[in-house]
Amino acid sequence: MVRASHNGPSIRSVGSGKNVPPRQGISQKKQHDEWKERELILLRPAQVAFDAALAKVDSGPLPCPSLESMSILPDLYLHPGIQGFEYPEDSPSISPVRYIGPLPLPPGHARLPDWWHELNETKRLVLVTQGTVANRDFGHLVGPSLEGLAREDDLIVLVTTGGRAIDSILVKIPENARVANFLPYDQIMSRIDLLITNGGYGTGNMALAHGIPIISAGLTEDKEDVSAHVQWAGVGLDLRTNQATPEAVRAAARKVLDSPHYRERAKELAQEFASHDMERELLKSLEEISLLAPLSMDS
Repeated sequence: MVRASHNGPSIRSVGSGKNVPPRQGISQKKQHDEWKERELILLRPAQVAFDAALAKVDSGPLPCPSLESMSILPDLYLHPGIQGFEYPEDSPSISPVRYIGPLPLPPGHARLPDWWHELNETKRLVLVTQGTVANRDFGHLVGPSLEGLAREDDLIVLVTTGGRAIDSILVKIPENARVANFLPYDQIMSRIDLLITNGGYGTGNMALAHGIPIISAGLTEDKEDVSAHVQWAGVGLDLRTNQATPEAVRAAARKVLDSPHYRERAKELAQEFASHDMERELLKSLEEISLLAPLSMDS
């Protein structure tokens, strides 16, 4: 239960709660004002729903925008990730954020495609995805990746459409590419050499937990933030666009694949992921915060 009050313990598990650095040529204040205006418009229905739910328990309304409430109000903020992928905190000793490592992968509902066992094991595998939300137009990233990497003979390009029909990809599928509606990440991630993504937080975390470097290109939802973290953390490149070009994808892929330090940095973060025992840390955090509940309720 998330309590919209500092009068008692609050628990929240979410993705990235950080802000991206200001865009070039724009002040931090102006960018912040743009975000606030966009948030008020897009998240107004959520704000109304939150306030209505709080009113039913004689509480609320929220003292801040609904999106901010998820990071401002909780006394305990369980983050399914690692500190090494986040910007440094000003006061980490008093921060409510606790990093608990990767969430367990759910059993894959997708089967390995028939072509999986026929892949040339001497070639490196590049996974390309636009996720299951921002995948209405494969011309943003999937198409440019297929075109840009079509002549890279040392690579096999794997594309998942996130459930959309394969013929939604409007470019020619090159000989070095394989496409599936879904791929069972829990079975294939250990084989992947590079992830090309539009900035999905869960997929990016999953790749880093396996030591996979990343190329990210996305400006919608939280994707601009995730993409900025990729480059800041040294695990890959942020293309800083929502519309990649074949040339940009190819240049970035060659740089990341041919420069060992991206893979080495990704492996460092994989070790940090492996150092966490998610279930034990989660239960311990819940136990600790529950012990504070009587004191907070009486105060």
